[in-house]
Amino acid sequence: YRSHYLCAADDTVVAPDAIPDDQLGAIWLAYLTAWGCLAWKQQLQRGQIVAMPAASSSVALAAAQIVKKLGGISIGLTTRASKLDTLRQMSECVYDHLLLTRDPSGDPTAWYKDIKRITDGRGVDVFFDPVAAGQYLETEIRSLAQGGVVWVYGLLGEPGAVNVTPLIRKAGTIRGWAVAHLAAEPDALETGYRFILDGFASGGFRQHVDRVFKLDDVREAHTFMEQGRHIGKLVLVP
Repeated sequence: YRSHYLCAADDTVVAPDAIPDDQLGAIWLAYLTAWGCLAWKQQLQRGQIVAMPAASSSVALAAAQIVKKLGGISIGLTTRASKLDTLRQMSECVYDHLLLTRDPSGDPTAWYKDIKRITDGRGVDVFFDPVAAGQYLETEIRSLAQGGVVWVYGLLGEPGAVNVTPLIRKAGTIRGWAVAHLAAEPDALETGYRFILDGFASGGFRQHVDRVFKLDDVREAHTFMEQGRHIGKLVLVP
């Protein structure tokens, strides 16, 4: 970590005065990851259904706001009941639906039925997923709509066997995504910058900052992050 960073002027973006510094520190990784996948690569259409595991993460919160702006329908998925209550009270949380994927009965696939109920049996057009492993991924595949896609942008889940047979019937796909893919596409990157900054300027986008730490307290910040209780972003201030 550093208090100063030297880079080429072409690699910078002018920060609008209207966006607070803590928000500037929380923008790019989360919003570009979501925009690059859902808007640029997926070309999400109005009315399409997007499900986001790890609903309390900064990327999923950003993705839900982007889906809303694009006219889609968002479903947030989380394993913690306590986070459901907190998310419902947050102004930054704009999911159309929130689901608990850890069923009290112990059935790890029970949320499949909730997905089918919410979507009237149609299924999910897009999973935007940082978990993507084992039984969880298998349940996502079962929950896909015809022609649906699972975009994998993280590997939080425990590796395990996955039955991909339903992909044949659904004509579904599993694809990988990383925000680094935008680096080779300067025009797309510029479009993403403008889209995101316009969203913040209009008030449609706002990241939830759970806690702000001084740079000298970075060890405390890591300890807090590893507990997994936070929602949205942690910000370091030099």
